Amino acid sequence: MDFGDWDGQHWDTIGEPAVSAWCDDLAHDRAHGGESVSMLFERGADWLARTAHVPVRCVVGHAGWINAVRLLLQGHGPPANAKDWPTAPNYGERLKPLPSAIALAPRSAPSV
Repeated sequence: MDFGDWDGQHWDTIGEPAVSAWCDDLAHDRAHGGESVSMLFERGADWLARTAHVPVRCVVGHAGWINAVRLLLQGHGPPANAKDWPTAPNYGERLKPLPSAIALAPRSAPSV
């Protein structure tokens, strides 16, 4: 995820008010100048659609992106609040295959 101005910063440096506001509107907040969690989900859905024809996929990525794809595979959208964000996958953990009944189509990029 692109955290914009927050990238590489410690949470204490960012400050509790800004972090709390982001956590309270996790799906849409972009106060840091990067991408929202909804935008992260858009990227994940686009990747799933573009690779749907690939029978086996090996992905190495950041836990945030992997969790977004995992939620998409389970039929969920982005959580509205940080308290609903899943824990990080375990090192080397495999995601369950996408059921053939679920079809994901690429979405248009959100307006900024």
